[in-house]
Amino acid sequence: KAEATAFDQQSNFWLLTLFALQLAFGTLLAILYADVITKAIKELNRAIGQLAEGVFPAPLLVRTNEEIGQIKKSFNQLLQRIQAATHF
Repeated sequence: KAEATAFDQQSNFWLLTLFALQLAFGTLLAILYADVITKAIKELNRAIGQLAEGVFPAPLLVRTNEEIGQIKKSFNQLLQRIQAATHF
């Protein structure tokens, strides 16, 4: 019985340790990804603000092909079309 109890305690310790490490790693990844998304949204917001003031912003750098990257690509296409329509 003592050996089984010691084994159970050791197993519980390792399970809790692995859980804590996974939780910490997952939290870190969530924070890093949130920062990436926030930077992309701020970049879009800045460019839209410039366009609203009548200043054509530089094309946005598209680094990914997911939703944020697709929005940036569409914004760049919009800029090109507006510039083409305003320069005869």
